[in-house]
Amino acid sequence: MKLRALCLTLALASSAVAWGQAGPQIGYLYPAGGGQGTTFLVEAGGQRLGGADGVYLSGRGVRASVVEYVRPLNNQELRATAAFLRDLVRRRWVASAMDAAAASAGDEPPLPDHPWLRDLDENSPAQLARLWTRLFDPKQQPNAQIAERVAERQRMVDSQIRSRDVKDPNTLRAMQAVPRHAFVPARHQRSAYEDHPLPIEEGQTISQPYIVAFMTEALKLDPNSIVLEIGTGSGYQAAVCAEIARRVYTIEIVEPLAVTAAKRLKELGYSNAFVKAGDGYYGWPEKGPFDAIIGTAAADRIPPPLIEQLKPGGRMILPVRGETGFQYLILITKDAEGRLDRRNVMPVRFVPMTGEVQKRD
Repeated sequence: MKLRALCLTLALASSAVAWGQAGPQIGYLYPAGGGQGTTFLVEAGGQRLGGADGVYLSGRGVRASVVEYVRPLNNQELRATAAFLRDLVRRRWVASAMDAAAASAGDEPPLPDHPWLRDLDENSPAQLARLWTRLFDPKQQPNAQIAERVAERQRMVDSQIRSRDVKDPNTLRAMQAVPRHAFVPARHQRSAYEDHPLPIEEGQTISQPYIVAFMTEALKLDPNSIVLEIGTGSGYQAAVCAEIARRVYTIEIVEPLAVTAAKRLKELGYSNAFVKAGDGYYGWPEKGPFDAIIGTAAADRIPPPLIEQLKPGGRMILPVRGETGFQYLILITKDAEGRLDRRNVMPVRFVPMTGEVQKRD
């Protein structure tokens, strides 16, 4: 009888290792020798990375001497694990962003979602396992810039954006969450939250916060939106959109800017933002069609490929230079039949769009 129990234990432990071979899995592990079980991540090869109490544990594999057996989580356990991970992500990355002065005044800002949570299916053990792996990876640490100047961001939102009638809660939350100073050269850090554009590298600019918020609100983004941006620049507008949308694809014609923006977005945790160096005139057809398209450089006309890549029901906003030389933000909507509605919504001043569009104008 004891031999049969030992064989069963070894078989179950062996199956636990095999179960984890396809990638990380969430499982409920029962310790050898009895006692209450707990939720653990079973890594490929059976390595245990962490327990549901949030304590990092390292170990060499699921063995009969360590674990009696492992089983998949039931629905209730999945929900509890998802809640634990979601809370841990938000507090690790955003509770640290509590400005000390705001905290002492009792003005704690709401905790926004981190991009890692954007696509999380709380009923998927594999997705929960991937999130768990990232959380307990020592290389994945909160970027310090997210934790800085939170009170200044709140004042920026209140005095420059909300006061100008931007009301969309997703847009306001995104503008509060993204650290604009992380996208500004060191010599302009002090002015990062002031009400005007600022110079960045390669002779380009980062837009005025209000314009970023206005354009974002005009797109009516939601957590399922797929966005195309033309003109990455510093990456700030892409980060704001990535706070709301499922995925953001952004194209920058100046390669050094594209490289810098991609690195910056990665460091800040925007894993749902993808940067490509190239000519935005052609869009990104293999990733389309898009729910929303946003342009941050002015041309004399709207590139036809962008119209084609806009999904029926989608919205596009970008600056266009008129015959008199003045620029206007143009909002385009495409109905279910592909018909376009075009409206001038605001006079603006953006850097010019370069590349193919200049040859065709």
